[in-house]
Amino acid sequence: MKKPYQVKVQWTRDIEVADLPQYECRKRDHLYVIIRKRSILGIPARKVFYIGMAYKQSVVSRLSDHHKLPKIVSQRLKRGKVVIRVGEIRLPIGKRMSLQVVRDVESALIYDHQPEFNQMSIASYRGRTILVRNKGKRKPLPRIVDSRLF
Repeated sequence: MKKPYQVKVQWTRDIEVADLPQYECRKRDHLYVIIRKRSILGIPARKVFYIGMAYKQSVVSRLSDHHKLPKIVSQRLKRGKVVIRVGEIRLPIGKRMSLQVVRDVESALIYDHQPEFNQMSIASYRGRTILVRNKGKRKPLPRIVDSRLF
């Protein structure tokens, strides 16, 4: 079996939609997750609605152009609030960031998690063999996503 390309994704804390402009200056972020956060019987519950990417633009710029964010907020605000987490892809020493790396990581996360509002990468994963280690405030995303298991 082929050795996977390995990356880490460092996720931020929950960011409320109104607080997103504070993140405009972060240029090294590549991914975002739109999550509904609520409590069920006092137990925190988070559901991923969408996983997206930004390449050569800030996540804030990408989300301001995004047609799905207002739809998700308006449809899913019931019984919880919508928050966003932003992820920076960290590569092994000597590796360079590229659009293909960002696409592969996004696609692997989507295929593994199957968010309701994503349409691409739901039926299959077609990227390189990849192992993604989610770090920081990653939940409900799993700690490791390994495309060899798809």
